[in-house]
Amino acid sequence: MIVQTQSATALQTMQLDVTVRRMQPGEEGLYRAMRLQALQRNPSLFGSTYAETFATPVLPFETFIARGDEENPMFGAFTRGELGGMCGLHRETRERGRHRAELVHMYVAPWLQGQGVGGELVATAVRYG
Repeated sequence: MIVQTQSATALQTMQLDVTVRRMQPGEEGLYRAMRLQALQRNPSLFGSTYAETFATPVLPFETFIARGDEENPMFGAFTRGELGGMCGLHRETRERGRHRAELVHMYVAPWLQGQGVGGELVATAVRYG
């Protein structure tokens, strides 16, 4: 079952209640940990490597999350306060391309896969974009 509010979507999976919402300042560390997990578990699915990402002191989306950047939001799927999935939008910066955004860093942790969480992350990002 999916319930939408102004700022979040609640999704009841087979086992857990999941809230999909935009990540807020102060949650950059959660993002970084999940990004590294995604790269470590699925290296062939991403353009970045675990090593280069780990070595980067501050990732661009850490900065976007920290400053509440509305042009480059990161959405998280949370259950019991734990981040279980993420999906971001990276907006074009060129004047004639600002109406476009790219879906980036899509990942759902194994313990939430197969329960509709990824689809809801994408749908939330598309609605936002």
